[in-house]
Amino acid sequence: MTEIRKATDGDAEGIRDAFLRSLREVCAKDHTPEEILAWGNRPQDEVRRLMDIQNEHVWVLEMDGRIEGFAHLHLSSIFGRRLGQVHGLYLTPKAIGRGYGKKLAALLIEEAKGYGAAEIRLESTLNAHAFYRGIGFQYDGDPTTAHLGSTVVRCIPM
Repeated sequence: MTEIRKATDGDAEGIRDAFLRSLREVCAKDHTPEEILAWGNRPQDEVRRLMDIQNEHVWVLEMDGRIEGFAHLHLSSIFGRRLGQVHGLYLTPKAIGRGYGKKLAALLIEEAKGYGAAEIRLESTLNAHAFYRGIGFQYDGDPTTAHLGSTVVRCIPM
């Protein structure tokens, strides 16, 4: 059975595991081993993940009782302007190519529209930018980098 649903507190470990699997099995095709190591070895603070589940917009893709992907949206208001920021949309290899990414993205977009967000931003991985362009996101500048400790991770602002 496959289901997309709002995340619950009990999903925190499954979200972490899906994230790490996506990094190691999907993102590793376009990112260096050093990038994957730094990205995947950030402190996976259980408390922070629970706070995100409780206070933000997090959905999970569950397939046969296992979390195989998730999406995370942060909404904010800056000087009265409402904004959405995608903090993550990750799928494991089992879920890729089956339309689940588009379904999760549609939930993010719908939630941001319902909030009245003027725009939705994200920092795409190198392997996901074509997916995001395909669903309507546009490049927002040249590829850039994020610093995770002493390691530079390449990303594409959209």
